[in-house]
Amino acid sequence: MDIQHDPDGGQFFVEMEHGKAELDYEWLDSSSVNFSHVFVPPQDRLAGAGAKVVLHALDWARENHLSVVPGCPFARRVMNEHPEYDDLRAEPD
Repeated sequence: MDIQHDPDGGQFFVEMEHGKAELDYEWLDSSSVNFSHVFVPPQDRLAGAGAKVVLHALDWARENHLSVVPGCPFARRVMNEHPEYDDLRAEPD
């Protein structure tokens, strides 16, 4: 799966058969981001693309020493299912 990063647009995405699977994020400060929205075209949801995009974005956050607020319920669920990323979790003020 060829996941792309658009830092100017604040998005990770992958082209799927029926559209784009994407994770939108926004900077909260210089060391933390909010994963605000995840979308996968309904016809492509069984492919697991949403979780793969979130995990890719979490790896990016780790590589860049960032903390993550899982503002989107789907991103929160993926983080809950992968406790190896608990060290990245930040909760909003």
